Amino acid sequence: MSEIKLNLTDAQHTISGAIHGSVVDACIAALSAEPETINELEAALARYNKPAGDINPFGWFRKHPGIDKESWDAGIVVIDLAARIIAFESTYSRPGPQGEVHYHDGVCATDTSIFYRLPNDWLFLDSIDQYEGLRDPRRRERRSTPPLDTRTILYGRSLLEFIVRESWSLNHQSATAHDGDAIVEVERSLTAHSGELPLAKAAGMSPAIANSLGGHQPMAETLVGDNSSESVREAESQQSDAPDQDDTLRQQISLLHAKWLMTPRHDLRGESPRDVLLARQDFVDYDLHTR
Repeated sequence: MSEIKLNLTDAQHTISGAIHGSVVDACIAALSAEPETINELEAALARYNKPAGDINPFGWFRKHPGIDKESWDAGIVVIDLAARIIAFESTYSRPGPQGEVHYHDGVCATDTSIFYRLPNDWLFLDSIDQYEGLRDPRRRERRSTPPLDTRTILYGRSLLEFIVRESWSLNHQSATAHDGDAIVEVERSLTAHSGELPLAKAAGMSPAIANSLGGHQPMAETLVGDNSSESVREAESQQSDAPDQDDTLRQQISLLHAKWLMTPRHDLRGESPRDVLLARQDFVDYDLHTR
């Protein structure tokens, strides 16, 4: 007794068919890739079972309006991608949220084990009736909080806008704390270190001013042609006593970086970028380590 009636269902479709129990185990391992549709599950399955040419591993499954509860051979299994529920009534095996499966090379199973771990929100049940009672509430719960693609926030326009806004704010605060000459120096520092006119423009500076400020040379360089060595030494002494602009810039960048990582954002559902980046570190590390 090695075949199982497998029901696969996502938010749109339900298919079922008889299949070898080892393929069911591989399907559960493939859930570590977090597929949301049956087609995505099929693609993820290739890591564990090498596709046999263009043959669809579920090609002979039939569509159903609901779960096919008729058991076959070793039992019945339901994998609900929309509710993230796995229900077993099977004598073949009892996989869990973490384990290993043997790689199938397209001809036969090999001795190569592939480890897997599923996300914590997958629910394992040992009753089809219990599954039917929990399916709809679980689906409604997941629909109410759809997956959030944070990449557009962490690496896209939101990040760039934050950098420009906070850079201008930091330099504006520094400028207002000094006299008129210091204001020019802060604005010149912003232009010279950024190396980009668009950033200076976003900070409220015209290209003409940015170019003129960016063209200034350090005082010691402007005096190189002076025949008075005393003047050169005096200028260098004044520069050595002045605050290191590079060090100031590094401190500002460090402050900006920390503020970006630690500030909760409404578009991240109240979490900070750091929280989002580290939320599933163990899960990702395990997946990378076992590849």
